[in-house]
Amino acid sequence: MVYLDNAATTPMDAEVLERVHESMRDIFANSGTRYRIGLDAKRLIEKSTE
Repeated sequence: MVYLDNAATTPMDAEVLERVHESMRDIFANSGTRYRIGLDAKRLIEKSTE
């Protein structure tokens, strides 16, 4: 079977899945705050968009 629209059926790469899990577990602050944990979250978001 061939899926031409596989957005919901393609498994996520294991490394990507691990990174997402780490960020959800460890960096959960509001990226709009001025506090360190928020700045860390903001940096991670900015880095991920590069």
